[in-house]
Amino acid sequence: MNWIYSGVKLNHAAILGVGDSKPLALLISDVSGSCSADFGIGIPIGALAVALSGGAVSPWAAGLSAGIHYTSSSSLNIYGGIQNYGEWKNIGQDVLEYIYVGVSDYTYHVGRCDTQVPIGIYIEAR
Repeated sequence: MNWIYSGVKLNHAAILGVGDSKPLALLISDVSGSCSADFGIGIPIGALAVALSGGAVSPWAAGLSAGIHYTSSSSLNIYGGIQNYGEWKNIGQDVLEYIYVGVSDYTYHVGRCDTQVPIGIYIEAR
């Protein structure tokens, strides 16, 4: 499993209790720095839906994804957030969610500013 994270450092971003939420814009900007740089992150919402549905969602949906795009430190085009709903309609459990943002081990130089580009978001429920 470690090969998946090769070249990526997981930075702890938040702990969400049941009912807590955090905007994606804050998660991304907290770890990426204040450089004026453009980058995007894909979110495998289809794969998550198939994995968490217990077979209710057709396997073809695993290919669906959504994306977020960061344009600069003063202009965020990142919408949505992560919320810990806990147990919902007798599905799941009321546990804490540990949110990590994976950032590239490589430093990118943008003008006189250095930044590490976010690669993805990792959520651990325990």
